[in-house]
Amino acid sequence: ARDKKLEVSLGLSYARPNLHNADRTNVAQTTSGIKSDPYQADKAADLKWTSFSLVIPLSSWLGIGVSGSLPIGHLARMHAFTGHESTYLHYNERQSRPEVFTAISSNLPWGFSMGAGIFHSFLAEGQMQLAASDTDADARMLMELKPSYIPYAGLGYTKEIDQQKLFKMGAFYRAASKEKSEIVIDTSFNIAGVGTFPLSAGSEMIAYYDPETFAFGASYKSSTFAIHNSVIRSMWSHYKAPVIGLLGKDLSDLTGGKIVQDSITLDDTWSFQLGGEFFNVFNLFGGSVHMASGLEFHESALPDKPTSLAVVDSERYVVNLGSTLRFESLGSAIEHPVDFIFGFKYSQYKKENLKAYNSGAQTQSGKIGGHYFAALMGVKLEL
Repeated sequence: ARDKKLEVSLGLSYARPNLHNADRTNVAQTTSGIKSDPYQADKAADLKWTSFSLVIPLSSWLGIGVSGSLPIGHLARMHAFTGHESTYLHYNERQSRPEVFTAISSNLPWGFSMGAGIFHSFLAEGQMQLAASDTDADARMLMELKPSYIPYAGLGYTKEIDQQKLFKMGAFYRAASKEKSEIVIDTSFNIAGVGTFPLSAGSEMIAYYDPETFAFGASYKSSTFAIHNSVIRSMWSHYKAPVIGLLGKDLSDLTGGKIVQDSITLDDTWSFQLGGEFFNVFNLFGGSVHMASGLEFHESALPDKPTSLAVVDSERYVVNLGSTLRFESLGSAIEHPVDFIFGFKYSQYKKENLKAYNSGAQTQSGKIGGHYFAALMGVKLEL
């Protein structure tokens, strides 16, 4: 709300996960006959995506903004699992989607400002039919991607200490993203000499779950440096894993009505961030260089005695480094301020030997750990 100039930013990001396989062991294996998942976390693909943002001041007290990211190489990935394998809660390259945030903000009296917006995502719904006999086979499928809208809001306070010193603080809230994707499955197998075996079932899952989030932050800025800190509370205790739950009378009759899955539960978590910036450290190519660094700590969302290791997590420690090369103009070609931005992020997953318990007895075990490296570059133009 307090930006006075139109700002356009474009970015390109690259990330390399290097996580250990959970190597989960189960006391009780699945009896459905489904093949084991061949995925290996230590062979996860690199992640690449583009990002953009646009800030438009409409007046001295009102502004709107749009930001988002788009994966490179595919539009989206949706991974649903059985619950008999392990997947990382964070840094999971099997889950990705386009993300768009839109917001409107307004200045209020006494240095306050507020904003509200929508996080735009999507969910999938579809129907699949399959029929097979000893002489023929046919299938049809309909799949729809439907929009999903998640609200968020923020409140800020700005205090000008003098012409060169500024204090800011703010609070943020985003609702949970937990809409279910539904797929109807209708199959029929007609085998000569044996008979017809129909199976009608429905499946539902939450493909992309984002927890309800509360955040608070503050910063102090002078002409030479700035300090930022924030704390985030993520409500993972309401988590719904992307496990396909099969429902239906035919399925119930076939299995005797006894389809029991391990309960996947997580805990709410705290995250802490501390960062600093130094302005005009030195000149390069006629522009001024700003340097930034930051530290983060994220609690593990996995309970002390989990009942399932289908979703695993551990404490994470993160180091961030960044720099900005700022030009007041690029000659007659661009007569406006331009920033070239570079950043690096290194995240360390704490190594842990995990154990799951059911009715006081150990039922599963696994090992997790590893690290994650990301780099980004971008350009920001003020008009």
